[in-house]
Amino acid sequence: MAAIEDAGLQPKIMDLDFFALQNAYEANYPQSPHEAVALVDLGASSTKVVVIHSGVPVLTKESATGGNNLTAEIQRHLNLSFADAEALKTSSHAEAMPQEVNDLMQLASENIAQEIKRSIDFYSASSASAPISSILLAGGGSKIPGLSRIVEEKTGLPTQILNPFNSISYDPAVFTQDYVTAIAPLASIAVGLALRAGAP
Repeated sequence: MAAIEDAGLQPKIMDLDFFALQNAYEANYPQSPHEAVALVDLGASSTKVVVIHSGVPVLTKESATGGNNLTAEIQRHLNLSFADAEALKTSSHAEAMPQEVNDLMQLASENIAQEIKRSIDFYSASSASAPISSILLAGGGSKIPGLSRIVEEKTGLPTQILNPFNSISYDPAVFTQDYVTAIAPLASIAVGLALRAGAP
């Protein structure tokens, strides 16, 4: 706080990624008091899981595994630049990828799914709150082709990409639908933080 004030700024709100993710979810999806939901942010350098029930984050967990790990593996195996490896990783044309990349992505997706399952199993074993009804993925890592399906198969829970613009209006003359769809997985934390701008 002192460093911010020394820079001539007046801090009003301090927030965390976990809470920002919750804000984005609650602004865009209906909630049931009888169900919990697991929100998973798959960032470049970490994976964050928060389980929400009745507006309360009842479990938060962070691991050091992120999308950059997979990008670095693709870069190393195919001798590509980091940017080219990243573009290949998020490509929707799996049939055009080298088999080696498909294998790496499959392994990474299974590892991510297993990490999410461990968090859910821990919640289920230790919490008296409602059962988890679904999983919503966010962050750049959620764009890995087929990841939602693998997470759903591993956990047995419906899994989809969190859309932070589901109930938020925007000017279609400025932002096309294709653009909004493309950035949606990356925007959840930013939208969640922005939603706090009007808080007292």
